[in-house]
Amino acid sequence: MPVNTITFTLKNQCSSEVIWPAIQGSLEINGNTINDPIPAGLALNPFKSFTTAPFPVPWSGRIWARQHCKGDGTNCRVGDCGASSCWGKSTKAVTLFEVTAEPEKLWYNLSLVDGYTTGISVVPDKKGCKTLTCDVPPFLGGHDPSNTLCPATNLKLSNPEQPFKSLDQVDGCLSDCSLYGTDEYCCQNAWNDPNKCPASSAWFKEACPDAYSYPYDDTAVNTCELSDITIVFSCKKK
Repeated sequence: MPVNTITFTLKNQCSSEVIWPAIQGSLEINGNTINDPIPAGLALNPFKSFTTAPFPVPWSGRIWARQHCKGDGTNCRVGDCGASSCWGKSTKAVTLFEVTAEPEKLWYNLSLVDGYTTGISVVPDKKGCKTLTCDVPPFLGGHDPSNTLCPATNLKLSNPEQPFKSLDQVDGCLSDCSLYGTDEYCCQNAWNDPNKCPASSAWFKEACPDAYSYPYDDTAVNTCELSDITIVFSCKKK
């Protein structure tokens, strides 16, 4: 008999930061409305976790971490969606876990197509499913502000109006698509073709080989049988 539900366990492995997990995905399954499986404004203190109730498949969606928010999960510096619940909403330039679940089958990946902010490890419960990890500092690695794996032009700063002096000011790394917004970098319109859209933001692939680095990076797609999934958020600083 096919398995027809999936659950997600969300863990905050950041030693000193609160995480507000967010999920956005299919709002309806077979004509039935699906509610947000994460309580609105849920905050995970360091080393705490939350497991969703099982919800039906087929379902597809995205999960990410909000950081530096108000207590109710709004006004986030990273991953904001404009509300306490991100159900039916979206965000920009964050590390994303993307999944499509169907009875007996799962497609899943990590995406840095828009940018990188928070470390994520994805651990499916089924042994035959690959564990995915992208766990690097927000600047992707490097020794000082003048030598980061993320180009200086693409660094996402906590306060862009202040002079850049320390890696502690870095919240993440923007993709070229997020930074420039052109069709060429975003694989849109005339560039929406795998033969025309070039691989961009190569530093993401160097830092996180398991993740999508641009829209046609199909080497990052993973499949296995339907499985519950644990998603671990981390906040590596160096």
